[in-house]
Formats: sequence, C-alpha cells, structure tokens
Amino acid sequence: MVHRKPSGTPAPTEAYRQSVIDLSGLPLIMSPKELAPVLGITPDALAQDRYLCCGIPYVRLGRRIRYLRDDVVRHLAAHRVGGSGDAV
Repeated sequence: MVHRKPSGTPAPTEAYRQSVIDLSGLPLIMSPKELAPVLGITPDALAQDRYLCCGIPYVRLGRRIRYLRDDVVRHLAAHRVGGSGDAV
C-alpha cells in the first residue's frame, strides 16, 4: 500500500522506490560542495548548469545554493538512459 500526501504528491520515499538510484544515505539538503563528489563532477559544473538554467533544480537562500535530495533523485531518474528500469 502506498501512502500519499493529501495534496496528491508522492511520499518522499516513493521517488526512491520508483528509481534504481538509491541516494537515501545523502542528507536531505546539500550544498554544491557536498553534491558534486556524489555525481562525479565539480561544484563549478553545478554552477555552470545553474547559469545555463539547466540541470538539477536548486533552492537559493540569499546567496547560498542548496539541493534537495528528492530533486536530485528525480533529476537522475528522469535522465537515465538505457536499462529496463527494474530494481535488481
């Protein structure tokens, strides 16, 4: 049984179950310096994506940039190429 929030949006853990990508060990909110090594890129690459208005959705808090774990999982799952999509 899948529980959903009253607004009809999936529960946060549903995004993890629907994707093969398991990033549940990551913090809920990450800075570019925390996220970049996980993705195998540099914080500058994340900054370039933000400048070009593409890439992973982010939150701006004043001058600070933060990435939400659920947004990272959704972005990676949406850009996955190949494979059956079934969990092993």
